[in-house]
Amino acid sequence: QLVQSPLGRSFLALRENMLRARFLSLKPERYLWIAFTISGAIVGIAGALLALQINFAQPSFFHWTTSGTLVMMAFLGGRWHFFGPLIGAALYVLLEELLSSYTQEWMLFIGILFILAVLFFPGGVAGLATKRRST
Repeated sequence: QLVQSPLGRSFLALRENMLRARFLSLKPERYLWIAFTISGAIVGIAGALLALQINFAQPSFFHWTTSGTLVMMAFLGGRWHFFGPLIGAALYVLLEELLSSYTQEWMLFIGILFILAVLFFPGGVAGLATKRRST
């Protein structure tokens, strides 16, 4: 629904070509501020719900590897597709469970897979499925 709204169309125009959007009298700074505000609100709500679910917040939640894992999930699944991060999260957890039962260096193999996915499948698994469906 958001993508079809005027705000969503403005976001798409800014993503595709910021200079052209500026010529169409869109103010990129304003829309970037709105996008960061919306994403910050969503992340804040998610963090509050996580703290409520587990009844405490520990320092490891704020370690840089936590956000790195989330970025890796988004890239593996496909960051430009709606279900891409969800697919990436499922793939990451599945690989973590499978590889950690065989070796303690499971992160090395996931890292190699991540590098290969970024190099050869920049759209992620969802992008690969979309490309395959369109041919």
